[in-house]
Amino acid sequence: MKKFMMCVLSIIVVVSSVLPTCAQPQPSAKIIEWKVLSAWAQGYVHRENYAVPFINLVNERAKGELVLRITGGPESWPMNDQVAAVRDNVFQAGGSVGAYTTNYVVEGQALQFISAPMDKVRDSGLWDLAQKAFAKQNIRLIGAILPGTPFLTFTKKPVRKLTDFRGLIMREPSGFFSAFGASCVNTAVPEIYTALQQGVIDGLSFPVDAFVQMKWYEQTKYIIFPGFGDLFLILIANLDAWNVLPNHLKELVSNAALEIEKRQTSYFRSTYEKAVQDVANAGLEKIYLSETEGKKFQDAFLSASFDMVLKKSPDLGPRMLKLGQELRK
Repeated sequence: MKKFMMCVLSIIVVVSSVLPTCAQPQPSAKIIEWKVLSAWAQGYVHRENYAVPFINLVNERAKGELVLRITGGPESWPMNDQVAAVRDNVFQAGGSVGAYTTNYVVEGQALQFISAPMDKVRDSGLWDLAQKAFAKQNIRLIGAILPGTPFLTFTKKPVRKLTDFRGLIMREPSGFFSAFGASCVNTAVPEIYTALQQGVIDGLSFPVDAFVQMKWYEQTKYIIFPGFGDLFLILIANLDAWNVLPNHLKELVSNAALEIEKRQTSYFRSTYEKAVQDVANAGLEKIYLSETEGKKFQDAFLSASFDMVLKKSPDLGPRMLKLGQELRK
């Protein structure tokens, strides 16, 4: 009997050892969750047409391996300080605008005045320099859009020549209107409507699609041409969180950002033209500065941007500006 039992046990051990491994229960893959910080409030045109499509595409393709969710916005984190929240891994990713990064990565301003397609930005080496600049703040640039849609200027009083800016209070973070005698302030976006209504500011420069969405045309009377700079939208990630992603997920996220860039660049270009017409339909008078004055106007913005970058980024700044100027030729 004892020998019989030993034989039975031996058979069981042998059979168990040759069973297919697929029959053994496998531990489920760990889900990677990224909290995303948005510079734009819910419903805002740039959130809904850039950050959200990117997040949806990543979540769809990652099939549960990586999950991105917007869990914070400008109501809880000031737009100009959101880079720090991603840097410190409070959020693992963020959607923002180049101008909102300048408190921490001044080089973000360098890309805002380029007005060149993103494929040329990458080919020029400028994107690699931008990556180095953001990496100093423990940030990875995931993607960006430069759609070729300049900022426009909107005022309550007519500005038919540059000297008409003298004495006006303009909402413009870079401060370049001061070159024409205006005072510049950085009014928070949610406060702009009331600031215009109460005469705290006399005008502002802003992307025209957002201008229309926020209904600031109700408190302004004029739209000034030419425009300047470009709408520079970015997607960023905490560098530590990025580095620990498996390679296939890094590739998935990067490809999603490129796909959204190509798709939404044409979208923002088309909405720009429509928004300009919407502003005119709302009753704002179009004012076109003379060719000479218009060039001075644009050059003042470039000069303010150049000065800011060169002053705060003596190592990367000159190289980025040189490449940027070559792209503008």
